[in-house]
Amino acid sequence: MTESSISPQSLRIEDHLADFNSVSDAWYRLLDDMPNRQVFFTPLWGKTWWRHLGSGQLHLLSIHFGEQIIGIAPLVIRARTAALLGDKEVCDYLDVIIAPGGEQMALEALRNYGREKNIRVDLY
Repeated sequence: MTESSISPQSLRIEDHLADFNSVSDAWYRLLDDMPNRQVFFTPLWGKTWWRHLGSGQLHLLSIHFGEQIIGIAPLVIRARTAALLGDKEVCDYLDVIIAPGGEQMALEALRNYGREKNIRVDLY
């Protein structure tokens, strides 16, 4: 994956809404390659947090480069702003789960997602 091979056609986002089951296998595969893996990054934590503390619209985004999933962005949308699933006052770490080397592409896809949906993407 190189930046020169990025095109709008090669990046796409699939929205799984609140369906943790449809994205959890890919989510765990990406976590296996994360050097700083935290419990707060797992689908189990996200699902538990959402069930007990969540509000707004849950959007579990899988970020694709061609046919490969390079990222998972668990987002909650409130008042035209998408933020990471969780609460920075409750969770020590929140993040987009991205395959090593796919960071630039995943962030570009999220930027495009925000533009298309006319929402602000706040990854604090």
